Amino acid sequence: MEGSSNGNLATPVRTVNTATDEGQGTDEVPHHLVGLLDSCGKRLEKEQYRQLKELLIQYGDVFSMSYGDLGRL
Repeated sequence: MEGSSNGNLATPVRTVNTATDEGQGTDEVPHHLVGLLDSCGKRLEKEQYRQLKELLIQYGDVFSMSYGDLGRL
C-alpha cells in the first residue's frame, strides 16, 4: 500500500481530480467553494490562504454543493 507509515498504520494516498464537465482544471477552486474561500480569505495570512485554497482544490468533492445533496452520495 502506498502512503506514509506510522507504526502499524499506513496513511493511504488519495488522488483527486477536481476537473469537471465545465472544463475546470485541477488548479482551480470548485465553483461551489469560491465564496467560502473569498469570505475566509479576508481574515487569513497569505500562507493560510494558500493552504486553504489547496485544501479546497484537493478535497472539494467532499463539500456539499447545495442543501439538496447533504448526506447523499
